[in-house]
Amino acid sequence: MKKKFQDSNPKSVVTLFSSISINRDHPTKALTIVDLENSVSQAVWKFFDHCRSDAAERLGTNEMDLALTDARILGVKIDGHKVLNPNGFTGKTLEITLSISIVKGGDYEEGKLILDGGAVRGYMLADEIGDGEHYYIEVSSEDTRVYKVSLDEVTYINDFDWGVDKVYGVLEDELLLDFDTAKGVYAKYARGDVSDHIKRRIDKHFYDNFSEMMDILKESLGNIGRGKKSFYLNSSIELPENIYRKRFNLGNVKIGFSKPDKELDVEIFLDDNIHGIYEDFNDLAIRRMKWLIPTK
Repeated sequence: MKKKFQDSNPKSVVTLFSSISINRDHPTKALTIVDLENSVSQAVWKFFDHCRSDAAERLGTNEMDLALTDARILGVKIDGHKVLNPNGFTGKTLEITLSISIVKGGDYEEGKLILDGGAVRGYMLADEIGDGEHYYIEVSSEDTRVYKVSLDEVTYINDFDWGVDKVYGVLEDELLLDFDTAKGVYAKYARGDVSDHIKRRIDKHFYDNFSEMMDILKESLGNIGRGKKSFYLNSSIELPENIYRKRFNLGNVKIGFSKPDKELDVEIFLDDNIHGIYEDFNDLAIRRMKWLIPTK
């Protein structure tokens, strides 16, 4: 039976992605199921040992008060080459890409899958855009989440109190509208379905407000340097299309935002048939993680 799924805030759940390398003692011997199970166990331990302190700090608890809500194998490489089923292969190094999600013990509920959906969507984006230094910024009605993403890792950077609701509030005040009417006017503006006069008025309020988000983003990222980087902006609320054509100041550099080309749907990630190949190993990973951090 499929678990219930909850997309939660990164301060409530830690969802991490990483690739763990396991050196094989006998690289010329073909991998067996037992070898793979042992390698998965080692990878799970190394991953958890590396992240447990940071996970506990972000959740505002101690390492003894952690509970696992999900663990899954996302891919396997042997000596740098992707393989779907590593059974029977030879090689020196086995590289296992893993994802785990951890909550406070008191937030754990048997059978309930709690994830940081922003981190999952960042991982899905990285799978689409490939190598490079990428930042994924996700805006909702209430807040903004920031991640640094690569093919092998998703790093949570910050989340802060800036959402499209702030724009609604400004339109309420400046145009003397009630909240629902302000939402409706904004939706038409974002679709480009307003007169030039109204567009100019809302543009000023929107981009003045958006500059506040950029200031917080600059503080979150610090000095990112001038090398080639990409910034992807994804919103659960429609944004004006022009936002993807403009350049914005981020400290001493100017950046532009790209829109993800494909739908970043967590359900698609969870139902991915490719990852289903590793279902038995996922079950093993969960058992090992629950042994490491048993649920109270």
